[in-house]
Amino acid sequence: MIYSLLDLTQDKLLSICCANYNIIQRLYTREEGNKNMALVNAVCTSCGAALEVDNQKEAAVCPHCGAAYIVEKAIINYNTNYNTINNYDGATINVTGTKIENLLVLAKNAQDTNAFEEAHEYYARVLEVNPHHTGAIIGKAFNGLLKEPPMSMSSFGVLKMLDKAVHIELEKNPEDSEAFRQFMLSQCQLLDTVARNLALTSLQIFAEHPVDLETIHLFWNTSEVALDLFAKGAYFIEGFSLLGEENAMELYLDIQQYIVIVDRELLKTRMAITQIVTGPFGDSPRGEEFSLDAETHKRYLGLYNYAVEKLKEYMPDADCLQEEEETAQTSGGCYVATAIYGSYDCPEVWILRRFRDLYLRNFLWGRMLIKSYYTISPGLVRYFGRYKLFDRMFRPVLDRLVNRLYKKGYSDSNYKDIG
Repeated sequence: MIYSLLDLTQDKLLSICCANYNIIQRLYTREEGNKNMALVNAVCTSCGAALEVDNQKEAAVCPHCGAAYIVEKAIINYNTNYNTINNYDGATINVTGTKIENLLVLAKNAQDTNAFEEAHEYYARVLEVNPHHTGAIIGKAFNGLLKEPPMSMSSFGVLKMLDKAVHIELEKNPEDSEAFRQFMLSQCQLLDTVARNLALTSLQIFAEHPVDLETIHLFWNTSEVALDLFAKGAYFIEGFSLLGEENAMELYLDIQQYIVIVDRELLKTRMAITQIVTGPFGDSPRGEEFSLDAETHKRYLGLYNYAVEKLKEYMPDADCLQEEEETAQTSGGCYVATAIYGSYDCPEVWILRRFRDLYLRNFLWGRMLIKSYYTISPGLVRYFGRYKLFDRMFRPVLDRLVNRLYKKGYSDSNYKDIG
């Protein structure tokens, strides 16, 4: 029964990822400008594919390999290599470009039919001919990810190969060049598309299937891979100062919203499952398998809080932030702490909520303090919570209180309010 569930979820994951693969391809092949403008022959400087380009442009992206190129160099490449192709008197005919172009076509055809392993192999063969072909490096990376069973997926290899492709592009084009910036934006769009499909699929799987060992680990693993890809896209946009580029800010905010939504569900289920499961779970090994990895929790909580901070800075009316505020209001407060730590459900706020319910509510002065806090803090957060000064004023105070309470024995595990 477990194996049939794995097969079902894997098919569903791959089918949803592939359903939007044409979107991914269009990110590499989008044409801009006037299509009626006269075009001239050129050859991609990365993969050797034959192109028709607008010679008025400074740079463009190859539709075959996804690499950015300087238009003038591509035209020179054509004039140097292709104009002599029929001159057999002493001419050397270079067929490497044609071989690479054919392999790229075969790779794309394999991708379009969901044959990720086959596509991965074709991209690997391109790299045997040209180890610095950025389009093949990226294609091999993502097909290598998608060919794996969902339970075995890992973001490490994809992110490492993406960094390699970026390094190669930087050796060809300066960081502030139009060609490099176009290349980086296309990679951020690709990361967003694949991560979004993985995230939506993981949430759908967890919602539709009975909670068992395989489903839980599948949900966690695909969510973590998606979050790592989202984070890389956001890092690229920030690190290479792309926010000023067309559509980059919209893409950046979309990524941060998905991080908040997916990360919140991941952290909640980790805490909930860990608290519920204390012994054998069905046919699974002992419940210790569900114990919360503190380092993993800390890493994704940090990612979540950073995304919340950026959304408050650029998009304070984001729906996912409103949901956090509503959660705090319907759950009895902790407005300031929620604003500072980014979530009503996080270890710091759990400690403070325990202190409120288990200590302050036992005394008249404590109940008066709580009532006063609930009267003042909502307006304080509403009008000032989005400003950095608010965080600088209140975070040190709360951090000291949280540390003191933790040392006194107040737990930072998941907590449900009393009353």
